[in-house]
Amino acid sequence: MTENETPGSGDDETTPGSPPEPQTGYLPPSWGDEADDTVRQQDLAGYGWRVLGFLADAVVVGGLLSVIARIFHLGYFADYSVGLVLRAFYAGFLIAYWNGQTVGMRLVRVRCVEAEGRGPVVLPQAMARAFSAELIAAASLIGVLGALGQAADLLWPAWDPQNQTLHDKIGRTIVLR
Repeated sequence: MTENETPGSGDDETTPGSPPEPQTGYLPPSWGDEADDTVRQQDLAGYGWRVLGFLADAVVVGGLLSVIARIFHLGYFADYSVGLVLRAFYAGFLIAYWNGQTVGMRLVRVRCVEAEGRGPVVLPQAMARAFSAELIAAASLIGVLGALGQAADLLWPAWDPQNQTLHDKIGRTIVLR
């Protein structure tokens, strides 16, 4: 063995005196265009932005609902029912007709688009998304199982690769920043 050879280099393709090639770990095969996947992940709205938008919308709708409840002297269940419908129409119509945004979404600069083509969300799709969110929320009145359903819906973006809630999946939408 000469001084320029490394132990175990034997008959490999490195020339004497050249450093061995660096070793790399195993990389599994890609199932798509990696650059395209990276761009998509960077465009998705993070969980924190979605929560902030949700809270801002809760303040807007809650204020409007309190005015309606005072005017019409609504009881608890009537207030809850009106609130469910009001929240669904609020989200559905604004997402369909206001560039994919509610007031809260606009404040935090996130936007709801179609999951497939990233085009604007049409009214039936926006209503399916909004009413499914409200029905999942209404299930929390049933008890622990319903509350777990709502918790799953709201926490789903924390582990979903597309940062989608269950109602995003039902409405076939994603939220971008």
